[in-house]
Amino acid sequence: MYDKITIETTNQLAEKYHKRYNDNKIMEKHRKVFISLLKGKHILDIGCGTGRDCREFSKLGMITSGIDISDEMLKIAKKESPKTFLYKLDMEEITFKSKFNGLWICSSLYHIKKKDIFPILNSFNKALKRNGIIFITVKEGIGQGYHKRKYFGNLEKFYAFYEDYEIIRLLSGSGFNVISMNKEFKDQIWINIYAKKKR
Repeated sequence: MYDKITIETTNQLAEKYHKRYNDNKIMEKHRKVFISLLKGKHILDIGCGTGRDCREFSKLGMITSGIDISDEMLKIAKKESPKTFLYKLDMEEITFKSKFNGLWICSSLYHIKKKDIFPILNSFNKALKRNGIIFITVKEGIGQGYHKRKYFGNLEKFYAFYEDYEIIRLLSGSGFNVISMNKEFKDQIWINIYAKKKR
């Protein structure tokens, strides 16, 4: 569940975030790998933000849905990706059953407190069809709490940081087999994981 401070910050920074991260090259290689693993075209972008990845998936012929808790992010996403089915929804409110071939969770899961992660991952599993694929990217590190970034100004968001073994264990315990994991350094180290529904 997203906390109030993180939601308020996200709403205030929506336009700035859009200008900073709207480049279609961002995450391009991961989108291509993700699509190559799918057994169908139905994708749910969880924490879709201003719609960059929804837009690019739609261009590639995917049937794309997106959820986000931020009203301001969704306003921009509706303009960026008009072909996407968009919903205002918190991660813990996901109740889809065997609906999607893939779940794309890019830079959003780490805003959830660790104590709430396991049931959310279980709901992700239930939302996937058989052989469904999940992609998750999180920031590497230890602990969780509120942090500021340069372009936030005086605003802050909640972040949960993960070691690779930690997120792999959570995925395994919630019904996923990890296909591959890699790390890349941008502003810090990111952990990228592709996993498949076990059953």
